[in-house]
Amino acid sequence: MVWPGQLSNTSLLWALHDKSRSNPAKSSGWSVSRYRYFVYVMVGSFAWYWIPGVLWQGLSVFAFVTWIKPNNVVLNQLFGGFTGLSLIPLTFDFTYVSGYLLDPLLAPAHAHFNTLIGLTVFMIISAIGISYTGSLYSEYLPINTSSIFDNTGGFYDVKKILTPEHTFDFEKYKAYSPMFLAPCFFLNYGLSFASLTAAFVHVGIFHGKEIWYRFRAARDQEPDIHMKMMKKYPEAPDWWYWILLLVSLAFGLATVLGYSSQLPLSLPWVKRVIGPARMFGPGSIYSAIQYYWLLGALLPVLFYILIRFFPRSPARLLNAPVMLGAMAWLPPATPLSFSSWVIVGLTFNYWIKRRWPGWWQHYNYLTAAGLDSGLVISTIIIFFAITLPNVTIPQWWGNVNVYETTDYLYTAVRKIPADGETFGPAVW
Repeated sequence: MVWPGQLSNTSLLWALHDKSRSNPAKSSGWSVSRYRYFVYVMVGSFAWYWIPGVLWQGLSVFAFVTWIKPNNVVLNQLFGGFTGLSLIPLTFDFTYVSGYLLDPLLAPAHAHFNTLIGLTVFMIISAIGISYTGSLYSEYLPINTSSIFDNTGGFYDVKKILTPEHTFDFEKYKAYSPMFLAPCFFLNYGLSFASLTAAFVHVGIFHGKEIWYRFRAARDQEPDIHMKMMKKYPEAPDWWYWILLLVSLAFGLATVLGYSSQLPLSLPWVKRVIGPARMFGPGSIYSAIQYYWLLGALLPVLFYILIRFFPRSPARLLNAPVMLGAMAWLPPATPLSFSSWVIVGLTFNYWIKRRWPGWWQHYNYLTAAGLDSGLVISTIIIFFAITLPNVTIPQWWGNVNVYETTDYLYTAVRKIPADGETFGPAVW
């Protein structure tokens, strides 16, 4: 078993200790040492992030269509990168690429293909269908945001449904408003449900026989090679773990008791005060979300049938838990992050790997390590040098006007209730 996330660390440690030049015959013509290559990429990543991070922040979400038509609702919904669907996914900021699904160079190509299918079919096409048919009152809401709205189109004010003791007041709730979700946020919940059933069914039909065999043979199984190798080393004494537990507990208590955050202990539950029954139960606005449990259970079965009939086709790479589970980040992530992650990942782990396999083998994971290292160092310095002391960044079109769009301002909605009017069901 290989964990791709560890390959970057392994390549970096190797490069730091082996500074010999690469053999051009084995690295697609490149002779630069791994160590020197890593330094070049890290310095380049560090220097570049100052441009989208400080000098021209519009490069982070390069939604040029919304800059041309900042008040066109449909264009901002389809091409916006903040509350839109980013149908032209352009970003020059690696934090957007790797912010949620981590570095795309570390994931294998089939993971990118599954994520692309999930994003296109189950998120973008579904969100467009919900929004432009007016389902779930979506014409009054932005198409992609994790914010909750009331029946006036404003942000939901939880304080209006709470008692002075911060408990749920049903009468206030009936007098105020039900909660409304943006189409992508509704799909986020639905696909999260689907990914759970998909994971169980996928494991059962693809790996059930092996699991059952391993379970029955566990008592008589010979130690594998890894266990034999590890038996050569002495066991860590128990008191090491006790000390680690006590130190961690001490730091935790010191943080909680020594620093008063002024926040009530009930805060983590306030956002769930209304409860899932009123949000997703029978008769609720979003009761149809329960069908996603069935979708998650059926999709692995469909893929299993396709693989049995076409074992050598690309269908063998379909993976329902990956396809559905990745969408659980979206929102708060945006389609821009996912699309750019797929584009960068397939560029390196599909196109470059096939075209220049020697380069990919020598430098791909070092590229990932260099990009991440430079980005982290640059981000820390920018935070302490600019963000923390509240230094004013350059005030010009690329840092100001690019944010004057309905996409960024949460106003890319096709219908706005008149003053005093509401939308939604009459009873909730």
